[in-house]
Amino acid sequence: MKRTLIGMAVLALALSAPMGVAAGRGESVDPALMQPPLNATFAPWECWRTATGITCEGHRTLTAVGVETGLVCDGRPVYTNEVDTRTQRRYGDENGLALKTVAHVDIRGILGLEPDLSGPNLAGRGIFQETYYYIVPGDADGTTDIFVRDIPAGVTDRASVTAAGDDPNGISHPLPVSKSHHKNWLESVHSRKQPLAPAHVAHRSNTACIVSWIAMKLGRPVEWDPKTERFKNDDEANSMLTRGERVPYGALTLAKA
Repeated sequence: MKRTLIGMAVLALALSAPMGVAAGRGESVDPALMQPPLNATFAPWECWRTATGITCEGHRTLTAVGVETGLVCDGRPVYTNEVDTRTQRRYGDENGLALKTVAHVDIRGILGLEPDLSGPNLAGRGIFQETYYYIVPGDADGTTDIFVRDIPAGVTDRASVTAAGDDPNGISHPLPVSKSHHKNWLESVHSRKQPLAPAHVAHRSNTACIVSWIAMKLGRPVEWDPKTERFKNDDEANSMLTRGERVPYGALTLAKA
């Protein structure tokens, strides 16, 4: 009797909810209002208002049977039976301009050397989440954007977003291109202008490579302090930051002079 009463209570709540409003969701919103447009392969979409904006949800399932993967095992092509299930959620501001998209992915597959997978096979499953951020809300140009940070000026600009340099949103800034860093450096010496790759940018770029190389050689994680430019509590790693220099020509020797 208790279970029956609970079921009736739930039914009563569902019947009393406003039309078009799912349990736990706000007022329904037309998916066509979202920018950029929602991915049609996840239709039908459901969109609703929240306290911070608009949220949309869509689902998609793709099935592949006896399809070549492009992989080769012992000279033979590898085939797969696969089910790819995805749920995508788009989070936008109150006007529907996209801020973030989160995709929950569940892929189950079987690999084998026969199209019908009649022989030996390998089964696997992958579950993961993908998150995409829209640095420009509602960015609809459909291309990959590049954002450039001018550290001394404290300004972030978006570079041109298409191969032709077109700017669909009217807010990007074309960047100069250097085909030769050495030539550009010599030109800067002559003109007294900053090179296209300033010293602080080149230094930080090289630092990332050197720190990664040291971690690879040590075969373990390392912790880098960009302020002191030293590894934290790691004498072994710090000893690899420099090499022996020929006195009196070494940079460290000259720095102490």
